[in-house]
Amino acid sequence: MKGLSKMNKFMKETFFSEECNIKDDIQVFSVENEEGLITPKSIELAFKKADFEITATKNTNQVFMDNFNESDFTVYNMMTFYQKDLLLALAKDYEEVGVLSPMSMSIYTLKGTNKISIATLSIEGMAKILNIPKDDERLMALNNLIIYALKLALEDGVFEERGYACLEKEGDLISKFSMPVEEESWKDKMTVLDLKLNEKVTENGLIIVTQKDLHEDFTEALYDGYDFYRVYSLCKVNILFDIAKSRPEAGAFAPCSCYVYKKRGENDVHIGFPSVYNWLSSLSITKAKDVKLLSEIQEGMQGILLELVRTVEVRNELNLS
Repeated sequence: MKGLSKMNKFMKETFFSEECNIKDDIQVFSVENEEGLITPKSIELAFKKADFEITATKNTNQVFMDNFNESDFTVYNMMTFYQKDLLLALAKDYEEVGVLSPMSMSIYTLKGTNKISIATLSIEGMAKILNIPKDDERLMALNNLIIYALKLALEDGVFEERGYACLEKEGDLISKFSMPVEEESWKDKMTVLDLKLNEKVTENGLIIVTQKDLHEDFTEALYDGYDFYRVYSLCKVNILFDIAKSRPEAGAFAPCSCYVYKKRGENDVHIGFPSVYNWLSSLSITKAKDVKLLSEIQEGMQGILLELVRTVEVRNELNLS
């Protein structure tokens, strides 16, 4: 990976230092920004310098103002980022890595403050959603690179203590479906699925922030383990607007990455998206109004995929009626 070797010593020290021993699923890195010199653009450049690809960036605070005529923030940006070498390495053993391809972050400053914060998944959160060991060397390297990028972005930043503890998860962290296909017809079915998924998410008020064709990166790296692997970054603005009032770090889950893949030599196409149980557990959400909002988006996404069941003969693995 470009530039990684010269970072190795720094990254090892960073990972094992006490300040970076994050126990929460989401890590929030902050610094005072009285002169306003740190901006979402400077943060984007820092992540690019650390060898991340920025797949999308959005001035979400402006979206809040345009849609709701109010905001609790002077800065609220969403950014999605991706490190193809490490995620390819993970994809060889963990097919559901698409939920982190790309990853999300929120960049925010609360009204009445000068502090700018960046919220991303910690190694705890990444390992939790993928259900893999947090001492996996590839996952550790990804975590270390994120920390390296955070320190480039906010030179004097510190990790904040969360004011709450994570809750036990109440359900599967990834909602999964699969579709049987024949070798001669899978490409046609994937074309239909792609068109219908775009159509249905739009009908249901979700925004496709960006699409990522991981298969292109895999092919470029001469890895042929998949015939198809596409990720759709999805967001519903009103959900983030409401949850961010008490949990601005929720942007670590928004937009969420819905993946579709087919492994070479297999006859199933797999579809998955991060369930709301990530939000409820990692963000310790218990308020009835917020739980209801998140449950509705979960039901909406399941409804979209159930519609695809009827359209593209997708086999449901969630035992839904």
